[in-house]
Amino acid sequence: MKKFGGFAIFLGTALVITSFFTPTYEDVQLTLIRAKLRSVKNTDYRGEHIYALTLYNYKSTFEIENNYYSFKKDLFEKTVKKGDSIAILVPKDFKNNKGEVVHVFEVSQKNSIFLKKVDSLSDFKTAYKVVFYLGIGVLVLGTVVFSASVLIKK
Repeated sequence: MKKFGGFAIFLGTALVITSFFTPTYEDVQLTLIRAKLRSVKNTDYRGEHIYALTLYNYKSTFEIENNYYSFKKDLFEKTVKKGDSIAILVPKDFKNNKGEVVHVFEVSQKNSIFLKKVDSLSDFKTAYKVVFYLGIGVLVLGTVVFSASVLIKK
């Protein structure tokens, strides 16, 4: 019991700290990129569905997280084809290096918007609030279990 409590305290603390050091993108400057689509890959990565986009004239990979509730993935898959021009909104400080993964906050093509910035930012913030509160819950549980095991031994 004592080991479990100690581990839960450690895990809860790690989750809370992680939620504090995760970028919120509230104050990040975003920039619009217009380019032709080289490829789209819908993959499972770290337990999440992710759309990985590569664009002509860019070395970076641009990722759309499929857990955005507002992402119109069906329309995106039907409408956007290899070689089509698209517009994406990404953090301005991306380096355009090979192997760099850049988070996408908005995706559009002509008159269709597949993911809106305001919605993606809201979904992004909600995910990290869940991590924070989960961390607090695990921390409290660990403290209770650890304290109970210490009191029982006395």
